[in-house]
Amino acid sequence: MKASSMSVWARFWLGVSSPFRGVRWVFQKRELMFWALAPFAVSLIVFVLGIGWAISMLSAQVPAWATWGALAVGAADGGLIWWLLAIGLWPMGLVGSGLLLYVIAKLIAAPFLALLAERALIHFQAKADLPFAFGHWMRLSARMLAVSLVKALIFGALAGVLFVCSFIPGLNILAVIGFAIIVAVDLFDYSFEGMEWGLGARWQFLLAHKSQVLGLAFSLGGLMLIPGLNMLIVPAAVVGGAEMLALSAKALSQNPTSPRGPQ
Repeated sequence: MKASSMSVWARFWLGVSSPFRGVRWVFQKRELMFWALAPFAVSLIVFVLGIGWAISMLSAQVPAWATWGALAVGAADGGLIWWLLAIGLWPMGLVGSGLLLYVIAKLIAAPFLALLAERALIHFQAKADLPFAFGHWMRLSARMLAVSLVKALIFGALAGVLFVCSFIPGLNILAVIGFAIIVAVDLFDYSFEGMEWGLGARWQFLLAHKSQVLGLAFSLGGLMLIPGLNMLIVPAAVVGGAEMLALSAKALSQNPTSPRGPQ
């Protein structure tokens, strides 16, 4: 069945199942497995070394922070207040360290994920396998860097609004959904860069395929609740996003009268 003839729920399920199809493609295609293992290895090294650093740093700093906090609330002798602060600071510190390590690992693994998306697009016949040209690569890298900076500003502003909403009862659920959508769009973006699309083309694709994007966000929101699974699922989700983009390109070529391809 063509994606354009699917119902809304079928397109939503296409997005939900996308990371799992990505896992299947990674294990079936040796080249994709190589480029998927690279970001996984980078993330694993960052997290193993980073968690060791975080535990060492928190062991040294939490007592001092707890003492400062106890003094700030007027409990000069420490006691129960000190212990409550010390116990509470550990999970907060570990969560904050985990988020910092995720950002660092994502930045280091980004080139590998971009190459993974490009090879996946070639495998799904959405992009031609052209010989490497240094001049073209430099021009494309400069243009993609400009697009990425604009995207980072937009995502940063949205993330700030969602962070504030996460403290408001009722709106905190919408904030979680919003964060999941941002992650889904960010993973799609590796395929967009592989296709050399500008912001306008990316935005049109996302609007035309909002059911799939929401499905992918729903799937990622559940999978990333499992600690450590994000290291495994991110490369698979990148491949799954490339497959959905390829399905859209093929449907558009078969129906050239459609201005946006499958929805």
